[in-house]
Amino acid sequence: MPRLACLVLVFGLLLALGASSLSIDASAARYPQVLIAGALIALTMALLTERRQAAASGGDTEFASLAAGPAPARTAFGGFVLVWLAFPFVMGVLGFVLSTVIALVLSCLLLRIRRPALIIASSVVIAVAFAVLLRTVLYVPMPSGWLDQRIDQVIYQMRKN
Repeated sequence: MPRLACLVLVFGLLLALGASSLSIDASAARYPQVLIAGALIALTMALLTERRQAAASGGDTEFASLAAGPAPARTAFGGFVLVWLAFPFVMGVLGFVLSTVIALVLSCLLLRIRRPALIIASSVVIAVAFAVLLRTVLYVPMPSGWLDQRIDQVIYQMRKN
């Protein structure tokens, strides 16, 4: 049942994102709208499958094992979920790259990965690489902070040369 609640929550968040994408200019809006529509269809299928499995098995065994687990595991799981639920809202304030780095670092710390230098380095590389991919290959507009704008300047300087 809790996985059903998570699916419904994600479904609601995607609907909210879909509604906000309607305010984007015509051609730029197509990609997010198609992506959100595909995600909504996939989530609907997952929701139906989850309902059938929950009815057949009599409950959610994964959540039951988490609920019966130690308190630190439950706290870490709750923190992990909160980090990624807050991510879209933080992204609007800090920009894509910085909010992604923060979310990845916090997630790794909550998952008890204790190599700070590796966590920070890999988070920065992943966030910057994904941002460059979204901007230069897929042409997906993302919220920009000061770091995102600096990365854009570097990218366009490289294109000029």
